[in-house]
Amino acid sequence: MPPEKIAQDDNERQQESVNSGNTGNTSPVTVNNGFVDNTDEAANAKKLKEQLSAKGPQQMKQQMAENVQNARFALEPIAEEEPETALDLLAISMEEDGFIEGLSSDQVMEILKNNFGSSWFKAKDVLLMDQWDNFDPGHKKGMALMNKLIQLRTETWAHFVDQTIGQIVGAVEALKGVSEFEGIENPAEVAENLKLGDTAGSDALTADIDIPLQGKNTEVGLSLLNVAFFNTFGVESGTLFDINLYASDWMFGGDQVAGKKGVATYSPREEEKLTPEGKVSKDDQNEIWSMVKIRRNMVDDVEWAEYKSSILNNITDDKELQDTSKKCAVVEKEFRKFDASVKERIDLMYGATYDEMDHYSQEAATTTASNSLYEEKVMKVKQMRLQIKALRALKVTTDEIEPIILAMHHTVADGLTYANEVYATQGAVLHTVYGKQGAVKKADKIKAGTEIINTEMAGVKGQDEVTGVKYDLRKEMYLQSANENVGDTLHALKHYKENGPYGTYRAGKYLDRLVEATVFLLGEDVANQLPNYQKLAEIAEHAVKEKKGKDPKINAGNDPKLVTVKGSYFKDKTEKDLAEIKSWTLAFGSAMTIAHKNQKTETE
Repeated sequence: MPPEKIAQDDNERQQESVNSGNTGNTSPVTVNNGFVDNTDEAANAKKLKEQLSAKGPQQMKQQMAENVQNARFALEPIAEEEPETALDLLAISMEEDGFIEGLSSDQVMEILKNNFGSSWFKAKDVLLMDQWDNFDPGHKKGMALMNKLIQLRTETWAHFVDQTIGQIVGAVEALKGVSEFEGIENPAEVAENLKLGDTAGSDALTADIDIPLQGKNTEVGLSLLNVAFFNTFGVESGTLFDINLYASDWMFGGDQVAGKKGVATYSPREEEKLTPEGKVSKDDQNEIWSMVKIRRNMVDDVEWAEYKSSILNNITDDKELQDTSKKCAVVEKEFRKFDASVKERIDLMYGATYDEMDHYSQEAATTTASNSLYEEKVMKVKQMRLQIKALRALKVTTDEIEPIILAMHHTVADGLTYANEVYATQGAVLHTVYGKQGAVKKADKIKAGTEIINTEMAGVKGQDEVTGVKYDLRKEMYLQSANENVGDTLHALKHYKENGPYGTYRAGKYLDRLVEATVFLLGEDVANQLPNYQKLAEIAEHAVKEKKGKDPKINAGNDPKLVTVKGSYFKDKTEKDLAEIKSWTLAFGSAMTIAHKNQKTETE
């Protein structure tokens, strides 16, 4: 169905809903832990299978557009003549003794949907940062309700996954008749076909939940889970619960290698073998996508032009200068393509209603549009993986297959650029998810004896002597991570531009990763000489300290409002400070890139 037809149909449905007074789906439903259970489960299963078996994305896009329109009318704001807002009514109720404690899961879900517009981010801003309208029930009450939401998220997500993940076998089976998916495997065992990997991140009250999918068909599983969640709740899991799913894009485990005494060291596995020239091309691709993250978070073309010039004007080697200049041109091309694609998809799904939404609803709409593009791209990755597998079976040489492998890697990074709150490049994923978040958990498993290692390679006699885990990454990977964390720092500073303390604190999370990646990239002595290194490292150090609650009085991971109280490093930070930190970050990022380029030339 062409986009103009979808938009036309949506406008007609919208007018019909307004004329009839219908605010959503009128089929009989019951609510259980936030689940809408239609009476005809067989019909629903058949409908979902039909959506997933379609060759193109049009059926899913149309269903999304219909659901979004229905959800929008169901969540119309209270009329202006009403004396109190939805938040005011909630605040007044929360002041009653026992109100929060007595809430059932269904009632908490209704609050999330109706009072917070199905936005986890609005709920966090109101409950944890006291951004109420006219009535404020008190910070402790807000914290108590946030804990109820966390409990709801845990229960509802577990139930959703349990009810949905088994459909993967049928979804994959439906693709077997599609020529582009010839050779697709479909294990009968659900866990071999699709399962949820270990969550990345912390268990703090403010943390999101990032889940890498595992199994033979993570690409199909991504669409299955995302579309099923949207059709059940009317929004993405990233919007309702801040839960984000990713296919098996860059993470394929690692092999232990000899390392420093006391450290279990691993070399990450590559999905496909490449020639030396192919590895260079892959690293170049990833460097480009890491700079796209920076470009996305620039305020305008002028800011990007200045940043780009600050790098190009200080590279000393002519060849390196030419190569970097070409990469910057591709960065701009990919950014324009990304920006246009998201805008077109938003227009396709929402039309003129997007401009009428508040910023929380616009963020939700953007997430839905971007996720749909990500899902399409991972299915292209699946097709390329099957093509490579078929060529390998025919004993085709790596040289002949390599262009397809590189195209696949390009599409992986391209797709992740659209995914919600995620790193796009191999280096950033491996450094952060494996090297920082995963390393702590892996070290605990090793010490506990639940994961066996080669103690000789770790230079210890017993596993309980292991002090840490490290992943041995190439310098090019650390460059990718450093670039992406420059971009994410800019994003945090822009997103919280009106909140000096919290904006600085949030930026510190990414500055910590940026500083560490830079040290691994250049060496500590060189990194220390870069402009603003000490200033950014200081912010990063305090952000980590206050997030983890190393000061008993300040545990910002569970209560972000604490960054505004006496004793917090961030208490007196202002909007002016945010602008200054941004300037420091851009200067540091530029100098880091220049140092690497010039250092690279000296060693070649």
